[in-house]
Amino acid sequence: MGRCMKTTVELPDELLLLAKRAALERGTTLKVLIQNGLSRELNDPSDLYFRPLDGVRQLDSSVWEGTSSDDYVTSMREGWE
Repeated sequence: MGRCMKTTVELPDELLLLAKRAALERGTTLKVLIQNGLSRELNDPSDLYFRPLDGVRQLDSSVWEGTSSDDYVTSMREGWE
């Protein structure tokens, strides 16, 4: 991987405990577990996740008559963290 950068990530307590337990059971570290999971997700994203922009790209252009695509995307993002 080359150079490394430190960062801070906030995780729910329960998720962190599950991750620490999984790392311990697998004989690895939390750092390696997170690196492997992130690499896997970036290389092969799951279709299980909702991707509203993919759906927007597949729509016929006539669907936008009288509607701003920017407004649509903004409304889809409401409530995202």
